[in-house]
Amino acid sequence: LPRGAPRLVADVSVLHVVRSMGERLPDTWYQPVIEAGSPVACHYQALATSELLSKSSAAAAAGQARIRCDQLQPAVRDAFPAPADDVVILVCGPKAFVAEVCQPVLGDLGYEHIIEMW
Repeated sequence: LPRGAPRLVADVSVLHVVRSMGERLPDTWYQPVIEAGSPVACHYQALATSELLSKSSAAAAAGQARIRCDQLQPAVRDAFPAPADDVVILVCGPKAFVAEVCQPVLGDLGYEHIIEMW
């Protein structure tokens, strides 16, 4: 950046929610070698919901969206900064997962600046 220019993005946090860890992308996809030393830090975590879901009771399987919300909430708290005017959450994924799981979790946690992509 030119001297004195404002930094528009200071930090990037990624929470990649997948069904199983076998579906996750390699760490280098989020933190490419060519971006080493970038002034913008990138923090990456993966959460496999189906692996956690399979550990829950079969009787609870009918309420999968609620179970996934319960799984996702602590991961979001851990992965992202607290809600604030300068925190923007970008959500990308299957529409039902975004609508039934991500939006309720982000709303419950107080995030207001949410961008959805399909």
